[in-house]
Amino acid sequence: MARTITIATSQYPVTYDVTENLHAILSRIAEAADHGADLVMFPEFSNHAALYRDQEHCWEVAVDPAGDWVGAIREAARRHKIWVVFNATTRGEKPAVYLQNYLIDRHGEVVGTARKQVLIYLENDFIQPSDAEATVFDTELGRIGLYSCMDGIVPETARNLALRGAQLLLNTLSSNARDEGALHIPVRAAENHVWVASSCKSGPLAPHTEVVDIILEQTGMKRHLWNAPGESQIVDPSGTPVAKGGYDTTELVYATIQPDLADEKRIPGVGDLFADRRPDVYQLLIEPNDRLPIVTNPSRRPVAPLRAAAIQVGLGKSVEATVLRATDLAHEAADNGATLVVFPELFPFAPGAPGADPARAAAESEAVRLYLERFSVERGAIVVASLVEREGDHFYHTAFLWENGALVGTYRQVHLREPDRAWATAGDDVRAFDTAAGRIGLMVGYDGLFPEMPRMLALLGSDLVLYPTTWFVDWEPDLAVPERAAENHLSIVAAVRPDSPIARGSIVATVPRFPQPFRGKLNPSYLTLAPAGCEAILFQTVDPEASRNKVMLPQTDAVLNRRPHLYRPLVEPAVGIAR
Repeated sequence: MARTITIATSQYPVTYDVTENLHAILSRIAEAADHGADLVMFPEFSNHAALYRDQEHCWEVAVDPAGDWVGAIREAARRHKIWVVFNATTRGEKPAVYLQNYLIDRHGEVVGTARKQVLIYLENDFIQPSDAEATVFDTELGRIGLYSCMDGIVPETARNLALRGAQLLLNTLSSNARDEGALHIPVRAAENHVWVASSCKSGPLAPHTEVVDIILEQTGMKRHLWNAPGESQIVDPSGTPVAKGGYDTTELVYATIQPDLADEKRIPGVGDLFADRRPDVYQLLIEPNDRLPIVTNPSRRPVAPLRAAAIQVGLGKSVEATVLRATDLAHEAADNGATLVVFPELFPFAPGAPGADPARAAAESEAVRLYLERFSVERGAIVVASLVEREGDHFYHTAFLWENGALVGTYRQVHLREPDRAWATAGDDVRAFDTAAGRIGLMVGYDGLFPEMPRMLALLGSDLVLYPTTWFVDWEPDLAVPERAAENHLSIVAAVRPDSPIARGSIVATVPRFPQPFRGKLNPSYLTLAPAGCEAILFQTVDPEASRNKVMLPQTDAVLNRRPHLYRPLVEPAVGIAR
């Protein structure tokens, strides 16, 4: 019989009074236990709202892990026989303070702790980041990983925990960004196929003081946006919330879950989200930040915003008929100002055709390339399409990039879906190419399910990612594309086959130029969608230069705040999986 557990996650205001905040935790431990919860969790900075006069003040209000404040929570866990997760600023060697999660069992014992790895904004002035790799705790409730807020805005922390075998990720937050609950929390569940529970405070991030006025002025934030939304949630491994708190409410949110469901990483007919990773290709992810191409060789060519078009073309009676119709649509796009055109994954071929006869598909792809080259030179356009490429006895699923008719570069798909492995050889290189539209990164199809792929394209300094694809799971278009754009702060043009198993259309995800006033989202992406299942042209203006400044808030860079020396699991096979 599958193991089930009940989780309670809390949301409520946190004040500057350490004793008052302790009583708030103790009363909710009792309430959660009375409702039959096995585990109750609390927000980030649960001991003291996250503003301090100076480092000495931060140290004074931080908790001693062996002191009475933590001891009272341990005693409550023991008395009520419930597991407790909370986050508090915690004293290290004076004056160092860490932002630390605690996992306490039903006997009141501290099973483990996890310090925040990636800091945001003013946290950098008072808090020390962790230099310890992520740890998973094997418990009677399942295998648990802990992280906090900004750790979940970057993809690496949750990915590391999942690769180490976590079934349940617990995310403590002190955030006023609505995109956390809407996007960054559920996508970590889906891309890793794990359960994720979050606890975010509601009410003011910190009670009003003169310091708050200074922060509002620095960030361009309106007073009403200084409010944490709550929206604490428990998300299943498909990325679907099974329970979610209200906006700015005080409540405990409950859900009963089966942690062991997280152990199955297979997508029927597609592949395995962990076994199909390519850690042999991911070495760039652990390079020190000062050695990354985005730092050593940044994209500097001035680029004005340009009009992009994602082409959805249905299958004709032949490959030639399909490509003729595709170029008709491409000319229509160019007539309407598009200078960048992206075609769907293997668009001239019926599903399964390349696998049935890869030699024929490769020969037909040669002819298709001539049509696309001709269009590119006639219209002075940048064109991307994925086709079948032959080299000797090997066949590849390859994305081709043309500019003004010249072949700028190719990318051989690194992550192959299960059916494609019968005919295609996987590539072993991730590449980006300098063009008149900026530096362009390429990925194809299944690549988009792996957060490592667009992350590496961002580290290469890509301004845009062009993405011929087919949707096979709901969360690809709903969560993956907007998140890949947001977490890497770059625009993505995804052109999708209209016969995709998942009925969604093409997507263009764009990002704004930083700095910008805070309007309730931390690192947003904005989506333009095509209709599903039909011929269509999706137009959108993209701004390649918007991708070059990734500073979301002062001292907070979407890419360069990474902690690559902690990311060793990303370049190793997942725990328990033999490749």
